Amino acid sequence: MKPIRFVSAQIAALAIFASAYFYCSSCFAQSDPLNSWTLTWSGASDPLVNEVFSIAYGNGMFVAVGNGARLVSYDGVNWTTYVAPPIINGGALFGVTQYDPGIIYGAGMFLTFGTNIQNKANYILKSTNGISWTTIYSSSNALIAAAYGNNTWVFIGPNEIVAASMTSSNWNWTQFQPGFSPSSIAYGNGTFVIAAYWSGVQSIILSSTDGIVWNYDSTLPLGYPSGTYVPMIAYGNGVFVASGENDKANPVIDEVFVSSNLMLWTTNIICSTPSETYFHPINYGGNQFIGEYGTSIWTSINAVDWTNRFPISYDPLVFFTYGAGTFLMVSNYEQNIYQSGVFGPQSNSPATTLTISTYPGVTINGSAGAVYQIQSTTNLNSTWQPLTNLMLPFSPYIWVDTSSPAVGQKFYRSVQLQ
Repeated sequence: MKPIRFVSAQIAALAIFASAYFYCSSCFAQSDPLNSWTLTWSGASDPLVNEVFSIAYGNGMFVAVGNGARLVSYDGVNWTTYVAPPIINGGALFGVTQYDPGIIYGAGMFLTFGTNIQNKANYILKSTNGISWTTIYSSSNALIAAAYGNNTWVFIGPNEIVAASMTSSNWNWTQFQPGFSPSSIAYGNGTFVIAAYWSGVQSIILSSTDGIVWNYDSTLPLGYPSGTYVPMIAYGNGVFVASGENDKANPVIDEVFVSSNLMLWTTNIICSTPSETYFHPINYGGNQFIGEYGTSIWTSINAVDWTNRFPISYDPLVFFTYGAGTFLMVSNYEQNIYQSGVFGPQSNSPATTLTISTYPGVTINGSAGAVYQIQSTTNLNSTWQPLTNLMLPFSPYIWVDTSSPAVGQKFYRSVQLQ
């Protein structure tokens, strides 16, 4: 850890913000931020990594994993690439099968998982800042997806389930090979849910409260193991959503199923399309379901009524994540990251309010591009508490604490992390 750069005391308000909120249905329809997407990163212009596979948001930052590298952004626009051991590659598993690295956030930390080709092992790495990583788990079996809930992380692979929980002193791991082949996992309503293959038949849905004991819930006509279009599952707004390709239909159709209890499912979208196109991974965030279908981005509040938002150049292999009021989309074929406009839940009734508050702020004199942690305390003799990490865009830089209006006395300092 680098030395402390300065200490500043809040004596008076340093910044004033006024905000007005209004609702206008016609204005919203014309300038919906979900209809506007901007290219923010391109692998073609990054000398350290040319491909990104997955992104997670937490601790005020986006962290992406690529082919042997990690990328960090505090706004989804400006990205910094870090290449340092331990490495997770984006290539084939021991030269046999392709599995892309993934990342998930929970309990104040990022966990990324994938294959280290050089050591012929599959790792799970941990970080709180997206920059410094440590290996916390290794296995000979590949991991392809993960979900977090109830202080538990559950990782799945074609032949593996790993459940992990953390105490104050160590990690607790449970690893086993199930009698089915998981393809996707989600957490919602206190339950982990897996879409999986079983005995070469149609997809099955299973649920678990701890990631160890799994119960069969239902069968869906989605995706055969021989195909690329594996069934995917997501949770939001009180329902689970499963999507994929129905290989048994003639002609092949692409379906989205919705359920509130995992047993009774309703087909809300049936798309008769060429076999190379289907409703790709559906994610949830900001009171919106989002997915990709037919080289376009689609969104829905209820997973029933979908809106075509934005065209993209390639259909398969995309990934969505939500944070800080915006969606990010990874397009693996294009090797790009796109960001939506900033949006929030829609209101059903007009409302106009004006609030004026004063907030404390400090000026950071440091190195542009370096990462600093902002800490605060109400007493210089007590423990400093971390507030956020930020990558200094320029120096000097004014940071404002908008977490609460200025009240009483409060001290701040910045600590350079890297």
